[in-house]
Amino acid sequence: MSTKAYSFPITAEEVNSLRYIADRYTYAEVLYNLGYTPNDDESDDGVIALTEGEAWEVQEACEAEDGWLTLMGGELKEKLETLLYSIV
Repeated sequence: MSTKAYSFPITAEEVNSLRYIADRYTYAEVLYNLGYTPNDDESDDGVIALTEGEAWEVQEACEAEDGWLTLMGGELKEKLETLLYSIV
């Protein structure tokens, strides 16, 4: 079983945003298809936990889009950029 090396906090609204663009952009599809684990509170916010391999899959999908995080902005874009810069 692979250990989850990275975690990507995500709000319910951001999950909906990924769902909306997942059929248009590979990086969004990859990230959305990893699924997320809701927090234990009443919100639908949660986290996407990624193995090293999954993190690289997201990285490669972003590179395939020439590094553009099209239709992504605000905190979601900042979170994804932070994830991408943390991959070693």
